[in-house]
Amino acid sequence: MAIDRNSVIKEAQKLAGKGQFDKAIAEWRKLVKEAPNDANIFNTIGDLCLKKNAKAEAVDAYRRAADILAEDGFTSKAIALYKKVLNIDPEKIEVHLALGDMNADKGLTGNALESYKKVADHYKKKSDMPRALGIYQKMADLNPTNIAFRMKLAEMYLKEGMQNEAVKAYLDAADQHVAKDAFHDARQNFEKVLAIEPDNKEVYHKAGIVYFKEGKFAEACKALKPAFESDPDNQDLINLYLEALTKAGRAGDADEVYKKVLSHDPSRYDLHEKLYQIYIARKDYDKALKEAVMLADRKAEGMDFEGAAAVLKEFIAVTHDPMAGAIALAELFSKVGRATDGARELLSVADVFIERGSPDDAREVLGRASLLAPDLYEVKERLEGLAGTAQP
Repeated sequence: MAIDRNSVIKEAQKLAGKGQFDKAIAEWRKLVKEAPNDANIFNTIGDLCLKKNAKAEAVDAYRRAADILAEDGFTSKAIALYKKVLNIDPEKIEVHLALGDMNADKGLTGNALESYKKVADHYKKKSDMPRALGIYQKMADLNPTNIAFRMKLAEMYLKEGMQNEAVKAYLDAADQHVAKDAFHDARQNFEKVLAIEPDNKEVYHKAGIVYFKEGKFAEACKALKPAFESDPDNQDLINLYLEALTKAGRAGDADEVYKKVLSHDPSRYDLHEKLYQIYIARKDYDKALKEAVMLADRKAEGMDFEGAAAVLKEFIAVTHDPMAGAIALAELFSKVGRATDGARELLSVADVFIERGSPDDAREVLGRASLLAPDLYEVKERLEGLAGTAQP
């Protein structure tokens, strides 16, 4: 049978008015069974417990009310109740911690740091350094620009044998140095990290950033290479490394970076495009053709036949041996059942060579076109036009 809430409340209030606090509390506790997550009920019970000087019971009730409010997102009300708890029992460390977390969430940094310090001091006094350090870390994260605190935290971590945490603290401090252009101080932190973890690749990445900012691009490349090799999917790192290579006059080495990335993600056609341009610039036509074919195939898969032809026609235009590109173009269009279209594309390539005064190249391309579309009269017409042209 459901409890008549209004009747219970009236009875509880009447009993409280007579000073019969135990009986009043008993009435309120009846409502807890019906509404176990009603913070107002626990707050009222806490007030009644306090009136009868049952401080421990009051603390328990207020904490329960505060926990409910915190869970429901009523942070300000929860904070007020936690403070009521601390007014009764200032040694409730878990409450100080809860206050610190909630004030931190609300952006009340000063209040949060005050609460955290009490908690950290408590654990330190108890010689519970792992927990104390966990709180110090919260404090450091709340005030990231306090480099001295982070350095001290790193040293404490080291003293406790917590090397991973020490490394992170040193690197966090280094980030702050970099933000202030204090590059020398940042490098000192990197040295501290490498003394702990000689193979820490994150240091190399951060050192690369520092060298890059200083304009020391050769040093940046040297630092960024091992960082990239350990984390080839990090796009920010990739971009920085490539820019450093370019500024160091080593743009030609970029192809190794692209190939490494493509080994992890072959679908990066933007990188295939960059590789193609690198190989063309080097006049490494064999490698360039492979990339060109891959790019053309990609466009053809998307039904962009004009774009596919443009890729291979560009290759044909710049290479000293156009036949390889012409064959690739012919094969591409033949493969997708558009042989006549392929022949017409080859015809346009031949026209370019004719205008350029390269009849032999034009003749070879037209020969490939005639294999694709033997009855295409334009091909025959061009070949007849070239018939009187001297051949070697």
